Amino acid sequence: MRRVALSFSAMLFVIGATAQGSKVLNAWGYMDDQEFLKAKEEIEPATQHPKTKEQGKTWYYRGQIYENIYLRSKNPEEYPAYANAGDGALEQAVKSYSKALELGSNRINMNEVKDRYLKLSTPLFQEGVNEYNNKDFTKATKYFEMTYDLRQNLGATDSLAAYNVALSAERIPDTDKAIKFYNVCKDLGYQPAKVYPDLARLYIDAGNEEMAQKTLAEGREKMPDNQQLITAQLNIYLERNEFDKALENLDLAIQNDPSNRILYYARGTIYNNRYDKFYEDESTREQAIESFGSAEADYKKAIEVDGEYFDALYNLGALYFNRGAELLNEANLISDDGEYEKAKNAATAELKKALPYLEKAHEIEPTDQSTMISLRDIYGRTNLMEKYEEMNAKLKN
Repeated sequence: MRRVALSFSAMLFVIGATAQGSKVLNAWGYMDDQEFLKAKEEIEPATQHPKTKEQGKTWYYRGQIYENIYLRSKNPEEYPAYANAGDGALEQAVKSYSKALELGSNRINMNEVKDRYLKLSTPLFQEGVNEYNNKDFTKATKYFEMTYDLRQNLGATDSLAAYNVALSAERIPDTDKAIKFYNVCKDLGYQPAKVYPDLARLYIDAGNEEMAQKTLAEGREKMPDNQQLITAQLNIYLERNEFDKALENLDLAIQNDPSNRILYYARGTIYNNRYDKFYEDESTREQAIESFGSAEADYKKAIEVDGEYFDALYNLGALYFNRGAELLNEANLISDDGEYEKAKNAATAELKKALPYLEKAHEIEPTDQSTMISLRDIYGRTNLMEKYEEMNAKLKN
C-alpha cells in the first residue's frame, strides 16, 4: 500500500507539472490566434508554478502577450475589447522580457527577446513624455526611469532618459532622486550648462551648501564663462557676504553680458556696502571714496541700460543723499565760519545730485514712502520749500 501511495503522489506531481506546461502551450496557442486577453488568463498561473515560473519561455510569452495588449489598448477603435485592458500592460511586458533574459532558455531565441525588450524603450519614453505634459510628474518619473533601467540592463546608457528622470523627479518633488540622476548626467557630460546649476540649486534647497559649492566649482572649471554658473555662484557669495569673490564673478558676468542691468546694479550695491563700511573708519576713507565712485558708475550704467530701473535710480539717489548728509555732519563740526560755509556748500551740492534720480524714482513708484521721505528731506535742506510742502502733504495723505 505504501508503494502505491508513493506512485500516486508522483503521478499527481507529474499531472500538476504537465497541467502548468499545458497552460504555457495554451497561452502560445491563443497568442497565435491573436487572442491576447485569453492568452493572459492562461499564462498567469504558469508564472506562479514552481516549475514553469523558472522557465525563460514562460516569461517571453508573457512579455509578448502584455506587449500586444498594450499596443491594442492604444487603438480602441479597432480593438474595443482592449480599450480598458492597457493599464500596467507596458510595465508588465518590460518586466517579463527582463525576467526572460535573466532566466535564459535554449528553447527560445534570446536575441529576439533582447530585440523586443529594447524596442519597448520607445513607448516607455513616450509614456514619460505624455505624463510629463499632463503634469503627472510621478508617473513621468516612473516611465523615464524604466527607460533608463532598460537600457542599462542591455549595457547602454540613455543620458536623455536620465535627464528627464531628474527633471520630473524635481517637480514631484523627489529631491534625492533628482540629485541622483543629475549626477548621472553630470558624470556622462550631458547638458552640463543646465545640469551643473540645477544640481547646485537642489543641493542648496537640501541645505547642502558644501556640495553646491563643489558642484559649481567643478562646473566653472569646465565652463569658466558659463553665465548660469557664474550667477549661481554669485548668489551664494552674496548670501555669505563674501563680497570679494562676488565681485570677481560679477566682473566676469558683466564681461559676458554687458547689457544686463541687474549685474551692474548688483555690483553697485556691493561697492555701496563697501563704501558704508570703509567710511566708518578714518583709516579706510580713501578706499571708501574709491568704492563710492565704483558704486556711482555702476548705478549709472544700470540706468543707462534701463532708464526706468527704479532700484538703480533710488540707490543712486540714496548714495548721493547719504554722502551729502555725512558731509553736512562733518561741516557742523567746523568752527571756522569760512571753512564751514565751504563744507556746507559741498554737502548741499552732493544732496542736489540726488534730486533728479529720486524724482525719477518717485515718478515711477509714486507711492514709495522711502523715496518721498528722502525727497522731502532734501527739499528741506536745500531750501526748496514749495516742493518740501508738496511732498510733506503727500506723505500725510
